[in-house]
Amino acid sequence: MAPIAEMLPHIILKLCNPQASHAHGLNPMTCKRMSGIYESSRSGDCGPVAIVDDARKKYAVDIYHEMVVPLYPVMKGDV
Repeated sequence: MAPIAEMLPHIILKLCNPQASHAHGLNPMTCKRMSGIYESSRSGDCGPVAIVDDARKKYAVDIYHEMVVPLYPVMKGDV
């Protein structure tokens, strides 16, 4: 977030009217994470949102087994 916090004042100055940026100037902004909200400790995981992805994967596998696997020729000797 630090690069964005440093670029934001320049973007505001460029795109907004002078009154919007004159009070802050070009000083870098800061960012502070809110306490008491969910924070994922694993990379690539969106926390509660990841449950939806897992459900979609299971649904896709279920459809594959139900619709595609029966189309494969039955191999002799398979149990």
